[in-house]
Amino acid sequence: VILGLLRKAQAEGKTVSTPYEVEGRWFQVQVLPWPGGDLFLVVTQDIHEWVGLNRSREDLISIISHEVKNPLAAIINAADLLSGGRPGPLTDHQARIAALILENGRNIRNLLDDVVRLSRVHYAQGQAESVDVKALIERLRDGARDTIQGKLLTWREDLQDVHITCDGRMLENLVANLVGNAIKYSAIGGAVGVRLRRDGERIALRVLDDGPGIPSTERASIFTPFFRASNVRNLVGGTGLGLVIAKNVAERLGGRLECASPLTEEDRAFLGSAVPSRPGTAFEAVLPATE
Repeated sequence: VILGLLRKAQAEGKTVSTPYEVEGRWFQVQVLPWPGGDLFLVVTQDIHEWVGLNRSREDLISIISHEVKNPLAAIINAADLLSGGRPGPLTDHQARIAALILENGRNIRNLLDDVVRLSRVHYAQGQAESVDVKALIERLRDGARDTIQGKLLTWREDLQDVHITCDGRMLENLVANLVGNAIKYSAIGGAVGVRLRRDGERIALRVLDDGPGIPSTERASIFTPFFRASNVRNLVGGTGLGLVIAKNVAERLGGRLECASPLTEEDRAFLGSAVPSRPGTAFEAVLPATE
């Protein structure tokens, strides 16, 4: 483990670290390049108690989620039946109340799902496998085809054949969040684009939309839990955790997630978008090429 971190620190010129289990006990191993030479400082920290606390928190969140989601599902189903008028006709006032219960029930369910996903990202040790990233993107695109067509969106893609070895579920979570966000925040008749390329030892996945963009004063806060940009929070539903999860996943996979808004001229040319009132947003995940 230490030799692997040394090679990575030397190649990247920055501090690298990883958790590591030794005879049932967890440690954090960190390697820092020493200025001015080929020396490195290696620091280990016993994090066994911290890992145990995190696992206890994860168990608690899962239990709460399970115990809340069962009765919540019954509420959502009942509200869906009422709002659809299947038990019998409702007055306008009753229909509005049923629709309100249904909407907020779904919001709570989505929030519970995102909280559980965020908790699991921090210490989940998934099985590494070879992932065809291009095929993954195409599968997510096909799964969202009805929404894309329903919003009259133009879909553009430029995908290189890229395979990487990683936790496939975590990578799918990352890509699904970015593609889903782009589709969700695009205006009707807008455009969504995905670019995938390999650049030496790095893989770059760039997801674009020509939606309302992110106000410049709020850009630094978009990866903060429960934060939602002021220009969309009352227009589009969401929990404010999707991007937090995506950023954590990118970092767990040894990469980073960056945001740019408004779009660059190159991005606009790729999307074919020329609507000045839609600044657009680009998210780029840069991951290590391991295969």
